[in-house]
Amino acid sequence: MVYGKVVLTAISIIAFLGNSLTVLLFIKKSELLKKTYNCLILALAVQDILQAIFIAILPGYILDEDAYTLPPDRTLRWMFCKLFWSQFFIFALGIASVYTCLMLTFDRWLAVVMPLTFKKYEKSKLVVFSTVLFPWIAGTCFEITAPLRATTTQVNGSFSCAWKTPEYSSKTIVIATFTFLGMIVVPGALMVIAYSRIIVHMKRSEIRIEVIRNNQRMVRKSNALKALKRVTTTAFFASGIIIVCWLPDQLYYALSQVNLTELGTTIHFVFKSLAFANSCINPAIYCFSNRAYRTGLRELFGCFCCKVHPQGGELSGPGEAVHPS
Repeated sequence: MVYGKVVLTAISIIAFLGNSLTVLLFIKKSELLKKTYNCLILALAVQDILQAIFIAILPGYILDEDAYTLPPDRTLRWMFCKLFWSQFFIFALGIASVYTCLMLTFDRWLAVVMPLTFKKYEKSKLVVFSTVLFPWIAGTCFEITAPLRATTTQVNGSFSCAWKTPEYSSKTIVIATFTFLGMIVVPGALMVIAYSRIIVHMKRSEIRIEVIRNNQRMVRKSNALKALKRVTTTAFFASGIIIVCWLPDQLYYALSQVNLTELGTTIHFVFKSLAFANSCINPAIYCFSNRAYRTGLRELFGCFCCKVHPQGGELSGPGEAVHPS
């Protein structure tokens, strides 16, 4: 439908442009990528950019289902249906984004609750590489059922891609339940638990600082806590929004695997659009929850629509104070 294509086109363009600004900002301030937190934010932006591109080029979204002609070669045709037509990449990227936010949450939990352990590992290249790579692996593994269900069919000498008819069995129910839990429920629950612990710990720290506020050492700790709180707030909103956006779509898809819902309906389109819209929201979260990000945008493009605090500074790493520019 035309309305749906307009919505998806808007999502694709806004997500691509907004997250490209984030990537450019980190390219300009490459020294920030020594921190795990900033590397994960960059990885999330890259995932959102790729998702915006796939919305634009995959058949059945902005383009029509028959926008592409299947390759004549059998192997290429098989690859097209399994990897491209099945929409494997676009949803694998979505799950990777969920797990990237889980890694962000774990990073914040360490920084707030276990600061000594955090300082020990925060600059480790191996830790940074592992936390950035793990979400991509998780997204690929949990979405592997999509290409397994895609196949090629031949009707009157013409080849096309199609879904294998699912068999309603206990095995199907187990697989659908396992993938749904792994894709969204388990990481979402871990985020809720971690942020609950973070909030409790920060409240206690604020109370201790307030009691002996006149102590110069406590003043410095208070400033450090405020900086830590700002960075954690950005991660909190990014993590919360991604769960809100992706949960309905993943639940609907899981139910379709056991023939309780039907794919391709209007409600399914609404849920998919909500999931994809998360890619548009992330740059706004960075802008409105992080004063330093707004400053970086202004330095790059003169972003007059983002109000900047007079003492706005560079993007801070986890636990760092924001230094005036």
